[in-house]
Amino acid sequence: MATAALFALVPEAEARVAHLRERFDPAARRGLGAHITILYPFAAPEAVGVESLQRLAAALAGIGPFRFALTRLARFPGTIYLAPKPASRFIRLHASLAGAFVDADAQARTPFVPHLSVARDGQGDADGVEAELLAQLRLHGPIECLCRELAWMENGSGLWRMIRTLQLGRGGAP
Repeated sequence: MATAALFALVPEAEARVAHLRERFDPAARRGLGAHITILYPFAAPEAVGVESLQRLAAALAGIGPFRFALTRLARFPGTIYLAPKPASRFIRLHASLAGAFVDADAQARTPFVPHLSVARDGQGDADGVEAELLAQLRLHGPIECLCRELAWMENGSGLWRMIRTLQLGRGGAP
């Protein structure tokens, strides 16, 4: 069964994390580059009609492109990630989209923490991955990034594929 999601792709991070993600993040092996998940799950393309596209456009219309940096390392159980600063723009994006597409009870149960996963599902040596990421941050500094669009992707084939890019500040128009 296909699942879909809205992601902020982070190509600026690829040079620093792709080798770790390929080894320790199953999503990377399924074709999903460095990213911050904004809304998962999201509607599969066949479930989206004109009314849903209008709600999507309205949710994105007032949120323009923004700069952020991946500045620090953190952990969830089973996940090592880089945290964006400021996180508030991602939180606003998520809240706007969740308000349009997710029921209030589900939102209340799932707090949103923006993050770029590097190692997930307890794969690999967590302390070693963390040490390598910390060394990179000390040596090269934060990863400076620009979020100007979201990627609506689905993985019905087992690999993630792009459905559509949604421009920020233009109501999602390509």
